[in-house]
Amino acid sequence: MASNAGAKIFEQSPVTGIVGVNSDSARWKVSTPAGEVSANHIVFACSGYLESLQTKLSRATLPVATYVLLTEPLGTRLKTAIRAPYAVSDNRFSSNYYRVVGRDQLLWGGRVSMFHPSQTALKKIMLKDLLSVYPQLKGVKAEVAWGGYMGYARHKMPQLGQLRPGEWYCQGFGGHGMATTTMGGELIASAIANGDDTWRAFAPFGLDYVGKPFGPVIAQLAYWSYQIQDAIKSRLSA
Repeated sequence: MASNAGAKIFEQSPVTGIVGVNSDSARWKVSTPAGEVSANHIVFACSGYLESLQTKLSRATLPVATYVLLTEPLGTRLKTAIRAPYAVSDNRFSSNYYRVVGRDQLLWGGRVSMFHPSQTALKKIMLKDLLSVYPQLKGVKAEVAWGGYMGYARHKMPQLGQLRPGEWYCQGFGGHGMATTTMGGELIASAIANGDDTWRAFAPFGLDYVGKPFGPVIAQLAYWSYQIQDAIKSRLSA
């Protein structure tokens, strides 16, 4: 849709620096290895991949790794585990979420960590989680497994707002899913294009410091505590 509207998209163009300029034609210059881009507005939507690009946002962003696995085609075995064509999330403290994709494959997500295992190790880890819920699928193989970073805020709410005129941010959707991410993009786009100030509803949550460099360690300890709570809950209900 962006391309059809005339936008030019340059993939694999990491931003290496942003400088505010005083000009009638552009307020910002964005540097990349391939050249510069001038813009009246910029939007930081890097979330868990922000690194040190914008100090104030970086201090308020905790990157946490999470993982996804796609099974091999399961054929008729799939119906012994799940028959609903919906996305599912369970009620564990450290939850799993999954859905059927294609005709007979299971897309399985879950876990958060400060570590990033290899794909081989990750396949084993995620299959173990899958089989703890659906043991009847024992022997199933993983087609692929991968991980990525989500950006978490200390208050666990999305971070939407404006640092300075023309300098916007739209991040912190860790744990909220793609629907909320879409909402954030629409609010910031409407603010830039139409002067809509609905985004101000998120202003009270702010950009709280996440405790770097100790934040990831705290997040890992919290996740391990969730797993312990799940184990205790499971044992008591057995």
